[in-house]
Amino acid sequence: MVAGGPSGTGLSSPAGGPDGLVRLADELGITERVTFLPPQSRAELATLFQAADLVAVVFDVSYHHVIHRLIAGKFVSQGDAQAADDRQSAIAWAQLALFLATGAFFIVWFHRAYRNLRQLGISSLRFGTKWAVGAWFVPFLNLVRPKAIANDIWRGSDPALPERSSLNAGSVPWFINAWWAAFILAAIVSRIAFQTGQNAKTLSALGTATNFSTVADAVDFVAALLAAVVVYQIFARQRARQANEPGFGGAVIGLTNAPEQRRRRDDEHDASAALRDHPLERLLGDEESAFQVRGHDV
Repeated sequence: MVAGGPSGTGLSSPAGGPDGLVRLADELGITERVTFLPPQSRAELATLFQAADLVAVVFDVSYHHVIHRLIAGKFVSQGDAQAADDRQSAIAWAQLALFLATGAFFIVWFHRAYRNLRQLGISSLRFGTKWAVGAWFVPFLNLVRPKAIANDIWRGSDPALPERSSLNAGSVPWFINAWWAAFILAAIVSRIAFQTGQNAKTLSALGTATNFSTVADAVDFVAALLAAVVVYQIFARQRARQANEPGFGGAVIGLTNAPEQRRRRDDEHDASAALRDHPLERLLGDEESAFQVRGHDV
């Protein structure tokens, strides 16, 4: 069985709350037979984050223009200067809030995708599944370990691999490497921009900090776009691997064709009703039901 919930998130499920399907599978003791498709990223948040980066670039350019007008000795009113400062502050806080929100959803997706490899037939993983979360928060290690895990997710999700397989050392597509390079570059330039801005004592130094901020926001926008590509491609790849291997077959909750599911349920119901027209079958069915109730077989 493959469980995902609407859009593959598993967040809006009958079990309720985040990872409700995961908890339900644990309670029923069927975790090893269930593949939880990684949630697709929250499209609205990702779009807002990308939009915030673009707005930040525009605000940075505008702020840089105000600074250079002051350096050139041109008149800038107190109101215009205050408005420019307020815009920079507002977009910075908006970017931070959206970064934290999208980052949380991305890490949830990342962990789920990595954990899926075991259910998709990969016999051994290089790292424990908890590293898919923890590696992002360990200084210096977070520069290399998340990328290594992303590589393994891509390789282990290959639909062409045998049903039971081990990780290979194959190459990964360009967009995974480009995403990670853009992510690291944006983080470095953002740090430089922050430190330069904090230490700025002159308009010239503030202008330099704004230049770094403009570059950081532009690269961050590219990184966000590439992250969306990575999420989409890995989601599709894991779903294709599940579909190609009979051993991983089953209903894909929230992702399969709903009319087809209803048709199959109706056919099964009709077949069951026909069998129960026979007294012997009805007695056997009653005994089976009683056994299931006593054994809590749900």
